[in-house]
Order: sequence, then C-alpha cells, then structure tokens
Amino acid sequence: MIGIVTPTLNSEKYLKFTFESIRKMIDDGECKYLIVDGGSSDNTLKFCSENSIKAFYLPKGNMYKAINFGLKKLDVEWLTYLNSDDILNAEAVLDAIDKYGENADIIYGNTSYIDDCGRLIYRYEGAHTSLFDGLFLNGQLPFSQPGTIIRANIFYKFGGFSETYKYASDFDFFIAAYLNGVKFIKYKFDDLASFRKHESQITQTQSNAMNLEINEILRKYQNDLNKKYLGLDIYINKLINFKSFFSRFLYFIKRLCERKKNGC
Repeated sequence: MIGIVTPTLNSEKYLKFTFESIRKMIDDGECKYLIVDGGSSDNTLKFCSENSIKAFYLPKGNMYKAINFGLKKLDVEWLTYLNSDDILNAEAVLDAIDKYGENADIIYGNTSYIDDCGRLIYRYEGAHTSLFDGLFLNGQLPFSQPGTIIRANIFYKFGGFSETYKYASDFDFFIAAYLNGVKFIKYKFDDLASFRKHESQITQTQSNAMNLEINEILRKYQNDLNKKYLGLDIYINKLINFKSFFSRFLYFIKRLCERKKNGC
C-alpha cells in the first residue's frame, strides 16, 4: 500500500485530474490519500467533501510542513506527495512497487511534462545513479519528484522534508539520502507521473527563491559529492534526454506561432 498527500491552496482548477489519476487505487484499497489545505477560499474543500477525501487544515506558508504533517498520518510502507496540478500513473506506481519493493529504498523513474491543458510537451528520463553526483552538483534533481516513491522508514529516518526550506526541500532530502547510502532503483518502463507546467506554479513564480535555496543546500553537501564527474555527467544526461529537449523546443516554437497567429 502507498500513502499519498496533496498540499492544496485554491487548487480546484486541476485537483479533479490529480484525484482521478489515483481514484482506482483508493477504491481498490491500494492507496491511502489525504489533503492538507492551507485555507482555500475556492471550491477545493467542497470537492474534497463531495469525493470523501480526508482534508486537514494547516496554515499556509510552507508546503513541506503540510506534506510532513500529512505523510506522518499515513501508516503505510510507501509514501509520496503529489502536487494538486500533477498526475500519477497509478498502474506504473503499483508495478514499480511490485517489481522493486523488496530491494529499493527509493524508487524513481521517468516523467511526462504536460501543459496547462494536459497536452504532452516532452518526456524526461530519470538519470542512472552513476550520474547523480554531477547532476546534484549542478543543482539538478536526477529525476522529477512526482515520479518518486519513498519507503516510509527512510522518510522517517531523515526526519521527513526539512521545513527550513520552502521551495527546494525535496532536493535536500534526496541528496542526503543518496550520500547516506540509501538504495535508489529506477523503474524503467512506463512514466510514473505527469508534471504539469503552467505560469502560476511555484517553479515558475518563485524560481529565484528556489535557486537561492538550492545554492544554500549545495554549500552544505558539495564537499561530499564527487566533483570529478561534474562536467561529463551533465552532458551525458543531456544526450540521454536529447529527444526530450528537442520535443520541448518544437512545442514552444509551435506555441509561439499560435500566439502570433492569434495576435497574443
């Protein structure tokens, strides 16, 4: 069984798609799901009530505080959090746990990136563990967070996500886990999740603050990461994901042409 928490704040626009992606898992008793809300003034809580979703209130201000609060309420073997605009591939997640659950501490995989309307922009392939050092040192997660599943005892061992950070605590958590010998295994089959890109998400609106936190985290760990791989790791990862980057380029060219045609 897997436990999933979604932190919300005025999330009605996309939440129904997030919930639908895991509804069957919930109905089949394979998933415990709850929401931690920061005081929504839209129909987020109404949606929760209509769909019998447990929702807890926690004052807004730190997403990771809400995630920790929720995950600690779930008595299950595997944990993850799913933002209210992302989508989980439930069948792939259950297959990943079935295939690697006995040996892995953290399972990660590939992720689809979709636009505001749910259209595929590109697919991003999670990196091999041999490339982790260089990617971490370059301020990059070797995989996308929505496509990760964490064994509960590992989550508790590291005290959950540090609430010192507001935007990049998952980056801190995964570096600490990697440097302490936690076993990462990649699910190489279907994408584990879809990450929705839109203008109002934190990665867009708070990118500068996020980069500041990443740099602060790197100062903490940089002496422990293997620097000799830095340059090569980045380019190997770009080569592996060349098709993804090219697809992304074509998508934005297409969108630019559409905007010009429509006078935007």
